[in-house]
Amino acid sequence: MTGLSYILSDNPILTSLLIFHFLSDFQLQSQRVADRKSSNLIYLSFHLVGVAIPLLIMTVLQPKIWWLALLIWISHACIDYFKPRLTRLLKLTQSASFSLDQMLHLVIIILLGLSARNYVLPEWLSPTSLNLILFLVLITKPTNIAFKLYFTKYQPKDIGK
Repeated sequence: MTGLSYILSDNPILTSLLIFHFLSDFQLQSQRVADRKSSNLIYLSFHLVGVAIPLLIMTVLQPKIWWLALLIWISHACIDYFKPRLTRLLKLTQSASFSLDQMLHLVIIILLGLSARNYVLPEWLSPTSLNLILFLVLITKPTNIAFKLYFTKYQPKDIGK
C-alpha cells in the first residue's frame, strides 16, 4: 500500500473520524437543515446533534480520545456558526464557501486524527474495512453535492422559460 491508503490504514482513528465527518455533514443532515442552519440557530443545533452522535460513538470505541471528539465538535460548531458571516464578509460564492467550510473541517480532523495515531480501535474494525467504508461514504452524497456545486455553471439554461 502506498499514499493516502497507507496513511489511513496506519491510522484507523483518523479514518473513523473522516467517516464520521462525512456521515454527519452529508448523509445525516437533511437538505432542510443544510439550507437553514446558517440563518436559524435551531437548525444549527439539530445539525450539531448530528455531528455529536458519531463523535460519541467514537468515544465509546476509544474512550481515551474523548478530548479529541470534544475539540472536533467545538471546532465544527464554530466553523458552521461563523461560515455565513465569513461568506458575506468575503463575498464568497456558494462553491467557495462550501470548499472553505470542508477544508477547515478536514484540516482540523486530520491534525487531531494524526495526533491520535497511538490509540487503537477494537480488532473487529480492520483498517481495510474502514478504508472501504470511507470510500463508500465519499462516493455517495458528498461527491454528488460537490459535483453539483462546482459544475452548476456548465448546466444548460432553459431556453423556453
